[in-house]
Amino acid sequence: MARIRTGALRVFLTTLLWGPSLNGQGIPASKPVWRTDLRQLGLRQEHFQFVAPPSRMRSEITRDSIAFGRSGHIAVAFLTQVLSRDLPSIGASRQVHLILLDAATGKVVANRTWPAPGATLNNVYVAATREGSFVVLQGNALRVYSSELREINRLDVTADPSETGSWSLLVPPGGDSVFLWHYLIGGLSLRMLSATTLREIRSWNKAEETGGAWTSGKYFAKVGTDKNLYVRGFDTPWRAIADLSHCRGGWGTAATKFINEDSLIVSGCDPVRLIRVDGHILFTAHPPKGRLAADAWGSLDGRFVAVATTTMGGLKIALALDMSSGTAPRRILIYDTKSGNPVGSLKYTWQHACAFSPDNSALALLSGGIVELFRLPQPNRRLCCCFLRPIDSSP
Repeated sequence: MARIRTGALRVFLTTLLWGPSLNGQGIPASKPVWRTDLRQLGLRQEHFQFVAPPSRMRSEITRDSIAFGRSGHIAVAFLTQVLSRDLPSIGASRQVHLILLDAATGKVVANRTWPAPGATLNNVYVAATREGSFVVLQGNALRVYSSELREINRLDVTADPSETGSWSLLVPPGGDSVFLWHYLIGGLSLRMLSATTLREIRSWNKAEETGGAWTSGKYFAKVGTDKNLYVRGFDTPWRAIADLSHCRGGWGTAATKFINEDSLIVSGCDPVRLIRVDGHILFTAHPPKGRLAADAWGSLDGRFVAVATTTMGGLKIALALDMSSGTAPRRILIYDTKSGNPVGSLKYTWQHACAFSPDNSALALLSGGIVELFRLPQPNRRLCCCFLRPIDSSP
């Protein structure tokens, strides 16, 4: 889409506001165009507790819980469960939620909930297709929904009774296909499906070829046990394109994912790097002094990179006490890869997910049960303050 529809609000000037700098680093603090609270719809993310009281509802999200569609909608998927001392009752209480927001206003336009007694966090996944629909994991079925949450297609998947979360999926950035990993006794299989019809396009049956890999629809990529970044085409051998052994990140090890068909972003790594499949480095940036890099996202055109950062002190607080919110100094820094400079700073909580708009003009942040939309500076546009004004609909 050329631009996000304005709906009931009109943006007269650019909507990235420059505020107080962050920690003296000169990084502008961003203000959202809109902010939608989903906690009343079940997305309640509270402080972590080692001993949960009986019958306490808790919501869970993953890095794949938000998708920015080409139909002008933003989809949010999450899992709810009632915590108790009886593990079978926890599983029986699980539900998968899917909420659609209007990308221009943040208004909730559709809301569905399905029982998911066998679901795990692997079942919290939503992605946008090129046609404007959304692919959702729902129990042991893969479903495609329209922007009105009307079911378009469905594919049932047989689960391995010996394993939990025995299948998973990934939708590449282009939104043309779906990759379904299926773990059964005896090995791993991978199926490439049409994102519209869910019909099989191609399949692989060797775990060493695709296990642990991310895909763009043309290439596979993964970080090997030797901490090298490997890439391969569908019919070519693996080749190392970058050494990630010196990465220093916020938590975990370095990981990678595609932002478009031939470019990868490396997360959990300092420096942050945007790398082409031939090994050419398109963008490099170090987080500000005293900060550690964690998750990272990139816009489809490669113009913007968002990096979740934390301080070591903030990381310790989060690991020890605070799994969802609080005062730990966590920020998502948005970089313009053309200038190499940061152009925004977003506050986030422990559980969070981001999605760039398909037209590369905005970033949606899901954090702490709240969705916020931030505009990104566009070429040939002057950065200045902005305001929103309701459209006068009177005759």
